Amino acid sequence: MRTITTYLYVFVAVAAAAHLVLYLPQMPLVMAVHFGPSGSPDGWSSRETFFAISAAIMALNIIVFAFAPWVFQRRRFERINVPNRDYWLSAEHADEFYFLFREKMAWFGIANLIFASVVTHLVFIANSVPEPRLDESLFLALLIGYFVFVISWLFLFFRKILKAGR
Repeated sequence: MRTITTYLYVFVAVAAAAHLVLYLPQMPLVMAVHFGPSGSPDGWSSRETFFAISAAIMALNIIVFAFAPWVFQRRRFERINVPNRDYWLSAEHADEFYFLFREKMAWFGIANLIFASVVTHLVFIANSVPEPRLDESLFLALLIGYFVFVISWLFLFFRKILKAGR
């Protein structure tokens, strides 16, 4: 069953890949790719290496957050460890659990792709000037937002899992 989350995940993945492919040719052959606390560059790589690493991060994200739930669902029940296991893996609730798991993992994957794409864009912006410098205030705001999402995601996911069957 396809949900809006599935389509959103595909859209974000395609947009992230397009962003990388469209901006990369505009970057210098040697890019600042790592920045210190003040936003000053302290690590460099070729444009191609940056592309390869960024593409690998996107691919790993898709493998983990899109395909892992599918693999997880096909494992035998006795190998799955989840709170309220007897409730969630019972015949009447297993489909609901797997749907919940797929949806939550898709949202986590979407957030990770957006986070990685925005960080990549900040690196592109930093490298678009002769003296590269990462805007650390934007990066910090992004990082705080991502951490808030992760904590909220964990809270909501485990609240639902722990509350069931009681």
